[in-house]
Amino acid sequence: MERLDYILEKYLNGSCNEQEFHELWQILSENPDLINQDLHNRLQNTFVQTTPLTNNALIEGIVKRNRICLEKVVPIPRQKSKTYLLYNFKLVGAAAICLIFSFIYYLSVHKVQHEESLNETGSILQYIPATQQATLTLNDGRFIRLDSGTTSQISLQGDALLINGEETLQGSVLNKEVTISTPRGAYFIVTLPDGSKVHLHAASKISFSSSFQSARAVQLWGEAYFDVTHDPSRKFTVKTEKQSVEVLGTRFNIGAYSNEPTQTTLVEGSVKVLTPNHKSIILKPGEQAVNRNENLTIRNVDSEDYTSWTQGELRFVKEPINILLEKISRWYNIDVQIDENVPTSVTFSGQLFKETPLKDFLYSLQESSKISFELKENKLIVKTKT
Repeated sequence: MERLDYILEKYLNGSCNEQEFHELWQILSENPDLINQDLHNRLQNTFVQTTPLTNNALIEGIVKRNRICLEKVVPIPRQKSKTYLLYNFKLVGAAAICLIFSFIYYLSVHKVQHEESLNETGSILQYIPATQQATLTLNDGRFIRLDSGTTSQISLQGDALLINGEETLQGSVLNKEVTISTPRGAYFIVTLPDGSKVHLHAASKISFSSSFQSARAVQLWGEAYFDVTHDPSRKFTVKTEKQSVEVLGTRFNIGAYSNEPTQTTLVEGSVKVLTPNHKSIILKPGEQAVNRNENLTIRNVDSEDYTSWTQGELRFVKEPINILLEKISRWYNIDVQIDENVPTSVTFSGQLFKETPLKDFLYSLQESSKISFELKENKLIVKTKT
C-alpha cells in the first residue's frame, strides 16, 4: 500500500498533518493484520529510505522490539502475583494503534540510555538465537553431526542406517540404539524411518531402536513436537521420565524437561497419556495433560501457544519468571542465576521470535518489569531493580 508508506513516513518524520494522521489511523483500524509483520517491514523500509545513516541503528532497534513488545507493558492485578504482558498476540482496534504509536515514541526517547546499560555487559552480543543442528549417536559410540539446515530423513535398509538416502555411518546398526540430541542453543527436525516427523527443541533428545520399523517406540528427554504417520496396525509410543503417550497417528507436543511438569498438548487426533502408577487419560484436540508428580490433570488450551516454536516463535503464557528464564537459557545457550530477592510470583505473557538477539529480549524484559540483568563471568545474573 503506497499510500500507507507515504503517510507513515510523514508521521515518523513529524510532518504528518491532522487529516493524514486520521487517514493513517483509519487504514490501520480497517486492516489490523498490517500491525504485525507487514508494519514491521514498512517501518524498516521507511527509515532505510529516509534516514539511512543518522537513524539506522535506532530504527533497527525499534523494528526488532516492535516484534517483541508492540503493546506498552501493563501489570495485570492478580492474587499475590503480577503478570507482565510483553506482547499481545491479537492486537486489533484503536487501542492497539495508540500503543504502536506510543511505543515507537517511547523507544526513540529511551533506547540509547538502555542500550548503553545492556552493552555494559560487553560479551552479551555473543549469545545468539538457536541454530539448526544436532548429533546422531549410536550406543557403540559412533556419531555424526546433523547440521544441514534441512530436515534429516532417517531410514533403515537391511543392517545399514541411512541419512537422506546415504550411508554415512559405516558398519551394521542391528540391535543398536539411535539417539538424536540437540545442545542448548539449537533445534532440529528429523523424519523417522516410518515417515513421522519430529521437531526437537533445544537441550532435548530422542532415542529409538534400530528395529523401529517393527516397534514404533521413542524415548524423549526435553521437548519435541510429533507429527506421527498414521498406521492402525502399529501404535506409536513416546516415553518420558514420568509418563508414556500412545497414538496411532496424530500431532502433539510434549514438554518433558526434568525440572518442569510434563505437558502433553494435542493438536490433532487422539492420544492416551499413562503414568507409572497406572493413571491414564485420553486427550482431545485443544486439550493439555499436565503431569505433576504423576498426578494428571487436563485443561483446555490454545495449542498454538505450545507449538508455535516449530514455526519460528516462542510464546509465554503466564510463565513464572524462573521457567521463562530456563527457556531463555536453553534457547540462547547461556547460564542464568536468579537472585533470591527476585519474587517467584512474577509471571510473564508474551512472544519471542526465534531470531531475536538476546540483548533485545532482555531489553524488553527489563523495560516491562522490575527486574534487571547483568552478565558476569558468562553467566546472566537476574536481580530486582534498585
